[in-house]
Amino acid sequence: MVRHSTSPSTSGRGRIELAYSRPWLYPKQQAAIFCADRFAFIEASTKSGKSCAAAVWAFEQAAQARSGDLLCWLAPSHIQAEIGFDTFLAGLPRQLIKPNRSNPKSIRLPNGAEIEFRTGEDADKIFGKRYVAAVVDEASRVREEAWQALYTTLTATGGPCRCIGNVKGRRNWFYVMCRRAEAGEGDMHYAHISWQ
Repeated sequence: MVRHSTSPSTSGRGRIELAYSRPWLYPKQQAAIFCADRFAFIEASTKSGKSCAAAVWAFEQAAQARSGDLLCWLAPSHIQAEIGFDTFLAGLPRQLIKPNRSNPKSIRLPNGAEIEFRTGEDADKIFGKRYVAAVVDEASRVREEAWQALYTTLTATGGPCRCIGNVKGRRNWFYVMCRRAEAGEGDMHYAHISWQ
C-alpha cells in the first residue's frame, strides 16, 4: 500500500512524501520472493499468489532505484504482459504514476524509475537494454532466447531477477534453472509454493 501527501518546499513546488507498507504476503510467498540471493526460481501452482508477490518485489526494487533506471516485467505474450501491467495499475495510486499504454507498456514512478512490460516473443527487443532488476512471469512458457537476452542485460548491470512459473514439462530453460538452484548453485534460490 502506498499513501502520499504533498508538502510545500522552499522552492515553491509541491514536494511528494510517500509512506509505504508492504502488502501482507503469506510466509511461503515472502520467503520465496524476498530471499537474499540475486536470482530466485520459484515453481508455483496456479493461484498461489506468485505474480502478486513478484509485483510487490518489483515495485520495491523500482522504489529504491534511481531516476532513469529501467526494470523489466517479462511475460510469454502480450496478453500476459498486459495482466502484469494491470496488476500494477490496480495496486498503485494513479496520481503518482505515469502509465504508458503504447508498446511496450510501462509505468514511471515518482522517483523517475520505470518498469517496462515486455514479451518473450521478440528477444531482439530486449538486447541493449540496461535493466537493473527483472521479473520473468510464467517463466516455463517464456522462450529461452528471451531469457538469454534478459540474462545478458542483468549480467551487465548486476541486477537481481525473480523467475516464477508453474511446471510445464522438463524440456525448458526454467525447469533446468530450477534444478540448478535447487542443487544449491551460487547466488540462486529455489522455492516451491502452492495454494493450500
